[in-house]
Amino acid sequence: MILLTALAILLLSFLVAHKVTPRIRTFYIKKRRLDGPGEKKLQKVPVPYGAGLAVFLGFAAPIAIGIIAAFIAWESAPELLREHAQGIQSKVQPMVAILLGATLMLALGRVDDRNPLSVRLRLLIQVFVASMVALLGVKLSLFVSSELLQIIMTALWLVFVMNVCNFMDNMDGLLPGCTLIATLCFAVFSGLSGQLFIGAFSLALAGAVAGILKYNLHPAKIYLGDEGSLFIGFLLACLSVLASYVPEDSEGLSWRPFLIPFLLLGMPVIDGVLVIARRIKRRQAPWEGGLDHLSHRLLRQGKSKTEAVRLIWAASVLLGTGGIFLSQPTGSGWFILLAGGGTALFLSRLEGSR
Repeated sequence: MILLTALAILLLSFLVAHKVTPRIRTFYIKKRRLDGPGEKKLQKVPVPYGAGLAVFLGFAAPIAIGIIAAFIAWESAPELLREHAQGIQSKVQPMVAILLGATLMLALGRVDDRNPLSVRLRLLIQVFVASMVALLGVKLSLFVSSELLQIIMTALWLVFVMNVCNFMDNMDGLLPGCTLIATLCFAVFSGLSGQLFIGAFSLALAGAVAGILKYNLHPAKIYLGDEGSLFIGFLLACLSVLASYVPEDSEGLSWRPFLIPFLLLGMPVIDGVLVIARRIKRRQAPWEGGLDHLSHRLLRQGKSKTEAVRLIWAASVLLGTGGIFLSQPTGSGWFILLAGGGTALFLSRLEGSR
């Protein structure tokens, strides 16, 4: 029954996002909400925004249905729903907080796509929304007892992941593909660790990004824009915060809970860290656009756009699988070495390109 429910969540979110994408694309073209070519862009023709809205609708559909069903669970309802109705109800506050924050990020991105905001104002709004969500219960603990420190750490993490996802949305299909891989890895991780709510969250987002992927692959017919990349980054960050990485039988402090979410999130985080580090080294503002991402370095090595995207997807699969293995009590060491070594080799080759 759990497997059927998981498939239903995945299918519903996929169908909603997939079906609304062409309609949203037509609407955005009529409204002239287009992303045009530019000095620091690879595209040659205007492409409409709107994929972020499709992902939002695809993600929200199964989540909303699940919450409503939990509150009206009747005696003849499926056993799985009756069994977990109370647990779902206990997750309503953090889920509503996440949906509210995600909606605000979607709105912020839409405004920024139409009339670019100052970096200071944009960051201020992101910090405010992230802090609000943390105050409503979606926060990191990291073995720290101070609630204020937990809120600060959560806000910084959410803002960081949102922006590195925004950075990675620089090539057709790149961010949606990496998000699909990350969320499926989170779904497997949650299934192995018995975190059903995290699994449902992961599958809802996985299905939604899968639904728009066809339209975002090269040559893209629709873009995520800031509205989509910030929204997706916000949801990925919240997903990583809500999950528990410490086994119930764990004793003492371990380094694994700190590493697992980085591996599961994969290439967006690594690409963002490397880009920020390189720009700081060049005494350049980290938030300035540029062609210095891993995808751009692959192009300079002679790869096509499609090949570059697929290579980064492959690295994401390697890292995410490493995170899943690392979450298990035994038998993970060899795979972590493989994942880490393979990714390090991949990155070292790119660092040599100019």
